[in-house]
Amino acid sequence: MDPFGHTLNQNHRQLKDEPMRKKVSTSASSLSSMEKTEEPSLNLVDSQPIVTIHVTGGDYEKQSFQVHKNYICHYSPFFDVAFNGPFVEGQTQELDLTETSPFIFGTFVNWLYTQKIINRTGKLPSCLSLSVLWILADKLLVPSLQNQALSLLNARRVLDGTRLDSTMFNYVYENTASDSPLRRYIVDACSKGSRGPIMTLENYPPRLLVDIINEMRAVSIEPYWEPSQEEVATYFVPEEVRKEKTG
Repeated sequence: MDPFGHTLNQNHRQLKDEPMRKKVSTSASSLSSMEKTEEPSLNLVDSQPIVTIHVTGGDYEKQSFQVHKNYICHYSPFFDVAFNGPFVEGQTQELDLTETSPFIFGTFVNWLYTQKIINRTGKLPSCLSLSVLWILADKLLVPSLQNQALSLLNARRVLDGTRLDSTMFNYVYENTASDSPLRRYIVDACSKGSRGPIMTLENYPPRLLVDIINEMRAVSIEPYWEPSQEEVATYFVPEEVRKEKTG
């Protein structure tokens, strides 16, 4: 079955539900047991099998990436199941990935080997690229990459000012669940860390606007608003205008 299909989704849920391993003691008395139970660290000393991922997402020209199987399967349970499971990909050692762009997947591959998130020029990627990378890491089950991308997203926001790049909002809300940590970060950044009017309304999906309003209402220091008569008067329509129109 296609690794993007039902069977892999079941494995996805099982992997997320699996309890975390307890930390192994590093005391001298436990070194012997550690050598027997600890998983071997990644290295490229011996000959390594290679897998090929064909990235065909969006309107981009197809690009193929050849990656050391041990690396990509170590960091991503998604690829581990695909290349080591009873799928066609497990036999061919090739996989078609249609849910991202070659640039974003290349950023992921670079991270596999360097543990650093950089763009083609070696600099910090844009907010949009970081959010797309976060979503790819979510699909590939790589939480450490998600967390690093979110940390850099916050650094990018601070570097650019106090507001997030709104061009990322529609993509995020189209490709994440309602309880997504990335959504929560965006809502908090918009409701607590932004000032000034919204200038590009088309970049704000309706669900995001509702989430922002709900968050601001939840943290309001005045749960019940009772304006004074003077405050109510600020919403009055000038009566002189009506007299001028009818006079």
